[in-house]
Amino acid sequence: KNSADVKNKTSATPKYPPNSKFIDDVTVPDGEEYLPDAQVDKIWEMRNTGKGAWGAGLLAILEPGPSNWSGAPARVNQELKGIQPNEKACVVVSLRAPPEKGKYKAQYKLATADGKTFGENMWVEINVKPPKSPHRLTRARCKKLSGLKTMGFTHDVALKALTKHQWDVHKAVDDLLTNSPPPTDNKGAGGTPTPSPVPAEKDKEG
Repeated sequence: KNSADVKNKTSATPKYPPNSKFIDDVTVPDGEEYLPDAQVDKIWEMRNTGKGAWGAGLLAILEPGPSNWSGAPARVNQELKGIQPNEKACVVVSLRAPPEKGKYKAQYKLATADGKTFGENMWVEINVKPPKSPHRLTRARCKKLSGLKTMGFTHDVALKALTKHQWDVHKAVDDLLTNSPPPTDNKGAGGTPTPSPVPAEKDKEG
């Protein structure tokens, strides 16, 4: 090998491998409740437990295995250059609460600029609950409302049915088809109007 290549490789390798230890949750204690789509700003306090200062370009990298938080950022740049051994520093990740109700977790680890993870795990766990007001629109509720509008129901009629049935789309559709069938030009056998199919719904968010 060329002596210059060996020298460059040596200089790019940290003298001491980095390490870190979790100290505290500065924000968002485990299980804190959030509304759908709310912003979640998570801050962990970590300590440099290695033998050398942290270098430039450190990242917080999402660990997909333990995480079920769809849309959580995979890599977040951190300004941690120069943190000395035994010093503490804050790691910050901003997320968006999922649109559906449920419990969600995103687990991260610190990593060097080339993506090599190190130190203890950092995670954020929240409980997403729908708003208490049945009239407040969330992303999931807007999806249900749009589904009924594609069936031919007006915005006001669809919204009234959904709020009446606590955003249970199947109950709302049954009610609407019984009491307020949508206008349609489609004719079935014998000239009977044929309503559009009920939109598929996988979620049960209220």
